Amino acid sequence: MVESETVAPHLMYGAEYDTREKWAIEAGTVTIEEIAKDSSELGIYHTMTKVRTGEDGCINNIYGFAGNVSEWTQEKWTGGLILRVIRGGNYDGEVDDYYPVDYRISAYPVDKYNWTGFRATLYIE
Repeated sequence: MVESETVAPHLMYGAEYDTREKWAIEAGTVTIEEIAKDSSELGIYHTMTKVRTGEDGCINNIYGFAGNVSEWTQEKWTGGLILRVIRGGNYDGEVDDYYPVDYRISAYPVDKYNWTGFRATLYIE
């Protein structure tokens, strides 16, 4: 992604993530239950298969809404440590479990995980 005079990309903020969830619920596309407890019908995969964006379904024109990886955000974890929030649904093959779209966990920004990616947000001026 390249910054221009009219478009500025950035890593998604926590408030943008919340707004995306609220918008999908208010539009009637998903339910609170699907966001908070069981997102398995929204695109979370129960295998360790990698899925490219666009192959995992689309909710309100957002691909990978509930994909097989969680997403780093710019949101800071409360508690005084230098931690960032990772959000979103993913499948954990080591424990054979999946986490819903509303799932959150903290991590140091330098940590690396095979189940975590990111989503760029485009701010159009």
